[in-house]
Amino acid sequence: EEASSLHDSTILRKEMSALIACDPIFEPSNFILQAQPLVVLRLNEPLWPTSNFRELLTLCAQLAVLLEKEAKAGKTQATEQNKARLFNQIVGFLKQRGAESHVEKFFTDTLLGSWFPSVFTEFIQDQRAPAENYVQWKDYLAFISVLNQLFVMSSQLREDMALVNHKYIAHQIALLYQCLNGVRNGVEQYKKRIESRFEEVKATTEASQCPQLSDN
Repeated sequence: EEASSLHDSTILRKEMSALIACDPIFEPSNFILQAQPLVVLRLNEPLWPTSNFRELLTLCAQLAVLLEKEAKAGKTQATEQNKARLFNQIVGFLKQRGAESHVEKFFTDTLLGSWFPSVFTEFIQDQRAPAENYVQWKDYLAFISVLNQLFVMSSQLREDMALVNHKYIAHQIALLYQCLNGVRNGVEQYKKRIESRFEEVKATTEASQCPQLSDN
């Protein structure tokens, strides 16, 4: 056994010697010994090079908060006046920098477009199209939401018509009518059909505890 162990040890030493003599698979760089550091520290440098840029940053932050407030609570005379004031101040700054003709590039180069996307959108919208002709994306989302409510309500009403008890059908039809009012255009024929039969349906559903409407 001792001879076998000695033989195995000899073979292991030869294999290790051969492994050490081979070139390494990967040589990691020792950044501590490098003349130039890999990371440049800028702890003491300001985020913006001049006070004017910091003033612009403040204006954009104020306008972003105002736009968010307007989106949640709606437009008021006070918010419109404050928005116009901040907007004009930012435009004045851009004119001083000669950037009023290429606002999009300025906001991209200074990263303001990434930090304040709502402000960036407000300026780009103002450049590309008149406000009365510009379809706001929030208005679009609101319209899609109304269409979704209309779809859900009509689907639910269709399923409930297969039930035995139609007690709450009149209430569901009233909700469907409200959804149609939200759509506004192209639904007049459906609204008139509901208006012509609603009182009849309501009277039938209130006549008993388990009313049953006819297919007509």
